[in-house]
Amino acid sequence: MRDHLPAPLRPVVEFAYITGWRIDSEVLPLEWRQIDFMAGEIRLDPHTTKNDDGRVFPFTDDLRRLLETLRDEHQTRLRNVQLAPWVVRIVAK
Repeated sequence: MRDHLPAPLRPVVEFAYITGWRIDSEVLPLEWRQIDFMAGEIRLDPHTTKNDDGRVFPFTDDLRRLLETLRDEHQTRLRNVQLAPWVVRIVAK
């Protein structure tokens, strides 16, 4: 399924598939400050979800792999001075 998507959309769709989160309101606005690799969880802040409650999602193996890949890409962008706080970025190539 993933291979048929344009490359910039793949991590977004994979993240949404793993978590079951809404792309527009929960996946795309997600920032690195909400990811805790040590605790192995992702936090959605209160008032950012449909019912306004905060939410914590534990890492699965697939989610950890995806987030580590995205973190590596983020670190590369930081070294190239392309700052962005978001976890997933859709960039046309």
